[in-house]
Amino acid sequence: FALDLLVRRRRGFMFGAVALCLLVADLAYGAPIPTWNVSRTPAHDSFLADQPRGIVAFYPPQAEHAAGNLYVREELFWQTRHGQPLFFTESARKNRGWAIRELVDKLDEPYVPQLLAAEGVRYVVVNDTIYRAKGEVPPGVPQPLLARFGDIRVFEIVAEAGDLETALHNQAGRI
Repeated sequence: FALDLLVRRRRGFMFGAVALCLLVADLAYGAPIPTWNVSRTPAHDSFLADQPRGIVAFYPPQAEHAAGNLYVREELFWQTRHGQPLFFTESARKNRGWAIRELVDKLDEPYVPQLLAAEGVRYVVVNDTIYRAKGEVPPGVPQPLLARFGDIRVFEIVAEAGDLETALHNQAGRI
């Protein structure tokens, strides 16, 4: 709207062209811009849309890996289709939320389901393809498997809620 108003003014075409060039330069800085097909919702996200309401934790969490980062971006978008709240902590600051995400980063740890339950997480979605692309073995999850969609597994957290404060205190050195 602002560009349209700018172009309609006296000498607006020149200012509009300059604004458009600045916009192109700004977008080109991040090129190539990752894209994905949004015309078909992935099966696991359609499945989540039909499940009772609950927080969803996606694994692996965001990391310094291109495929993992794209996966996180895609799941942030697909949340608009399934409508479930997400368990993400993308903060450069070392705050409490970030520390909790660090504690539950490794699904293989025996205390992780209890900590996820304490945070209200109901579903865990594990993308085995991303783990393999990172050169890691996909983790086992000691919780009921609800569904499998190719290399994507969906689990339900049925563990009793753990004591987050004690876990944060005990693992402070690692965090």
